[in-house]
Amino acid sequence: MSILVKMLVVSSFLCCSFSWVHSDAVIDNEDERAAFKAGRIRYTVAVKGDEHLSVFAEESYIDLYINESNSKLEFNLFEGLANLQVLQLEGSSTFQMLFDIPTIVEKTVVGVDEKQFSLVDLDDIHENKAPAAVYQSFKKIEKRAVRVLGHKCYKVEKKIGASEEGDCRLILTMASKLKVETALPFSNYLDDLEGIPLEIEIHYPPLIIKMRASSITKQHVKDVFFEIPENYQRKTKKELKQHLEHILDQENSPKKSIGL
Repeated sequence: MSILVKMLVVSSFLCCSFSWVHSDAVIDNEDERAAFKAGRIRYTVAVKGDEHLSVFAEESYIDLYINESNSKLEFNLFEGLANLQVLQLEGSSTFQMLFDIPTIVEKTVVGVDEKQFSLVDLDDIHENKAPAAVYQSFKKIEKRAVRVLGHKCYKVEKKIGASEEGDCRLILTMASKLKVETALPFSNYLDDLEGIPLEIEIHYPPLIIKMRASSITKQHVKDVFFEIPENYQRKTKKELKQHLEHILDQENSPKKSIGL
């Protein structure tokens, strides 16, 4: 795979990592959790298993913004080469995905229903042609609590699929006392987990993608921050999928090249 397609793979995994957060088995019974009504949580990103992506990921970060009505995940990837945003707006049954990935998807917005979230078949992108993901419940993997940024956390894990090189796993480090009252992107999948993930680790052999919260800032975030820019073009989910399939067809064609 070229760096271009690898960027698409990692971008998709980072986004999907939040949609995989679902549990019907893990419950934390500690003290009342601290409210987090408005502010930002920043996550750093690290990639192992690919030399090029590891270098690009060094300058990547993810911001989760929250106010009393809305929330936004903003992925700033590969030294600013790519930007992906996921907006959950008050009163909306869908979330809005904003793409700005040069030469792949530029300044495009798509509305997506959580229950039908599947923009790209990752198995078609990954050269290993891995079988479809097997979704399981989370299991607690460490008896003793760990701490991230001073917050007491517990770790959970579940299998999300398999590749030719091994099982694909999602590992979360959850801050059980951090309470978010605003609906989050993919909140349909977050209902049964206590708290907010401060570490997210995806094992998709040979890749290991890890996100870790580096700061938690409580501050007011204005509603205008969640507005969709006027220069973004709206597409349907079907139109975006067809566009991505066209890009991948070009990538796989010996006569065409869209590599960086």
